Amino acid sequence: MAKPRKAIEARFRRGSNFLILIGLLSALCNSLLYFGFTWKPVTIFCLAIPVVLDTVVRVVDPRLWGQELHYYCYIFGLILSGLFVLLGMASKFTSHTGTFFKLGSFMHGLKRLGSWAGGAQLMGSRLFYFVGIVLYILDGVLALVMENFLRANFDQLRIMVLMNLGFHCFVLVFLLHGFVAGLESEAAASPPANA
Repeated sequence: MAKPRKAIEARFRRGSNFLILIGLLSALCNSLLYFGFTWKPVTIFCLAIPVVLDTVVRVVDPRLWGQELHYYCYIFGLILSGLFVLLGMASKFTSHTGTFFKLGSFMHGLKRLGSWAGGAQLMGSRLFYFVGIVLYILDGVLALVMENFLRANFDQLRIMVLMNLGFHCFVLVFLLHGFVAGLESEAAASPPANA
């Protein structure tokens, strides 16, 4: 049963809001951890790799580059968070029909550039959304692998990573729900096979 295109697009856009939410929550929680907030459940809302790196760096002696490494882990976490915000904005404001950004006339040059040789289809919102989902899954999997290597030295890391992965699974349900909506809109836009 075909659904109205506007309803499908709204569901897709709500899903891309979760990419933005991931980036903003992670940036906020990484900042809280960096500036000394010690309530550990806040790590649930961070991206997992910066949490693992931050935990490892905290045990490095401050006299042996510990403070500098802690700062670089914080910056890495902010860059990763910013990447998710950018992917969310790109998937929200680009169209999966090939038009680039729906922000007005100053983007017409990019639209013409993208339509050349079919490149606009490669830059559609589904691509940005898919990259965001893959990076989010990789974040959880790599953190789990890193935690398994470091398990003997860091007891508290296992609980933090498992709670973080639980949040990853929760958000992933909403991300996949929105991505499926993007695929539904493609099926609704194509003509029937026997027509």
